[in-house]
Amino acid sequence: MAERRMLTKQIIDSDAFLDLPQTTRLLYYDLVMRADDDGFVNAPKKITLITGTSGNDIKILEEKKLIIIFESGIIVITHWKMHNHIRSDRYKPTENQEEKGMLDTKENGTYYLTNYLVKQPDKAVGRHMVDKLDTQVSSGKDRLVKNKAVEVNITYITQKFDEFWDIYPKKTNKAKAKSKFISLIKFIQPETIIEGAIRYRDWCIQNQQEPQFIPHAITWLNGERWNDILVDKVVPKTIFELQREKEERNSNEAAEQVKKMLRGEATCKELGI
Repeated sequence: MAERRMLTKQIIDSDAFLDLPQTTRLLYYDLVMRADDDGFVNAPKKITLITGTSGNDIKILEEKKLIIIFESGIIVITHWKMHNHIRSDRYKPTENQEEKGMLDTKENGTYYLTNYLVKQPDKAVGRHMVDKLDTQVSSGKDRLVKNKAVEVNITYITQKFDEFWDIYPKKTNKAKAKSKFISLIKFIQPETIIEGAIRYRDWCIQNQQEPQFIPHAITWLNGERWNDILVDKVVPKTIFELQREKEERNSNEAAEQVKKMLRGEATCKELGI
């Protein structure tokens, strides 16, 4: 992980930032300094104790949209990518991949929470209700309107990924697959992915697909392979199978010639016998 952190004057010299209480600004500086390379802080309460600030300062930073607080208690610096550009050879991805999967980035590099299509059980009717998802149409395609954060049920997402992982026929690189799965279900129902995985698993079994030809789950997800139209493999026939088929054809042809002779439809000379 990179050890140096920077702060852009575009944020800390703005009137909105300078109007904050001194303790709130101090806390913000420390949060930026202690964040990982994606701007996440795992223990913000600990940092408030170290700096002598309070939970009220955290609340102010959230209200001013300078940080985003997740249900897990982890926070991310909203303008992290405006503050810091970390070289690829020094960059270490955050361990908070579930939280990162809930974010998207504006053109100026600002983090924001994206919409999630998450099912929650409706015990009253024994069915599922789907959280409302705002959409709009642009250039003939449906797009998400990312102007409202929808509460994310992390337990539900994890359960759906575990269901997918149990089904998928190749168990490799689970962490990357989980991160990709989480990012995908912003836009697509997890059941669609799971149903595609079931079809692919069954196809592999039926066609005796060799393990080395089964892609890793992350590759399968990146390629949106749940949309594949699966066609049974053509298995090459052995020389013995080909010989047996030839003998069966000759036998069938001979039987047909005999029938023609018995019906008086052809003579032996005409049939070349």
